[in-house]
Amino acid sequence: MLDAIELFDVIETIDRPKIAAAVAGAILKTGRRPRLYVQVNTGAEPQKAG
Repeated sequence: MLDAIELFDVIETIDRPKIAAAVAGAILKTGRRPRLYVQVNTGAEPQKAG
């Protein structure tokens, strides 16, 4: 995840708490703040993440 934070200006499809935690840790380590897109499953559909 650290490489992605250092390389990209936008991170898309953050759909799980585990990914969000990894992104947060990488942001703290690098000091970079890319634009983030969080996927939220508002319909509570079991076949979809978020």
